[in-house]
Amino acid sequence: MLAFAFLLSTAVAAGLGAFTAARATSGDPRKSLAEGGRGQAGSQGTQRVGRVIVAAQIAITLVLVVGAGLLGRSLKKVLEVNPGFRVDQVVTMDVSLPDVDDPKAKAVQASFFSNLMDRLTQVPGVRKVGATSGLPMDGGLPDGMFLLMSQNEIPKTMEGFGALFQQKERIGNADFCVATDGYFQVLGIPLIRGRIFNQRDGADSPHVAVISESLARDRWPIRIPSATPSSSEIWMATCVC
Repeated sequence: MLAFAFLLSTAVAAGLGAFTAARATSGDPRKSLAEGGRGQAGSQGTQRVGRVIVAAQIAITLVLVVGAGLLGRSLKKVLEVNPGFRVDQVVTMDVSLPDVDDPKAKAVQASFFSNLMDRLTQVPGVRKVGATSGLPMDGGLPDGMFLLMSQNEIPKTMEGFGALFQQKERIGNADFCVATDGYFQVLGIPLIRGRIFNQRDGADSPHVAVISESLARDRWPIRIPSATPSSSEIWMATCVC
């Protein structure tokens, strides 16, 4: 937007300057000055039009100045909004590996990312290292469907899952991403209740998820105000994958 405004202003100024210069250099300058002197001296209508043009220019300038001030004030307020995570002193990079289906290849890729994070933690000046499949407010998070159920209600067959999907009160949708425990520490995202991922949350462990406070209040509005809620029911949700 700034580049467009700058180019537009430059083009308008150059166009008006070229038009004025071309008009001033065309014809006899002495004749133009003589006609201008007679017009200023004898034509009140021309003077009135000139004053109207000047007043209009001043009014437009004031509107632009006030609009620019309001825009700057709004931008300042937007920059002061706390997004809920740290935005300073954070460096991000995108590391992508080919998609694979072989379990052995997946294990090799998991080992690669683990070694990469260990090496990054040894870089001087690095305090915390985390990984995620999608950054906050990036717009690239997938939208997934989840199913509300307890550990004892997990069906053994696909038909059992189909029956649960028929119950509308159990179905929900939310953006999700894969993350490590360091992801929350790097971005300074506070944990309200429950726990963060740790070493026991491996590929062969029961799948768990850290959910947001807004989702918890939407799905468990009665249990949230409790002084000693069950972390497995509120902030650590069992995932069906």
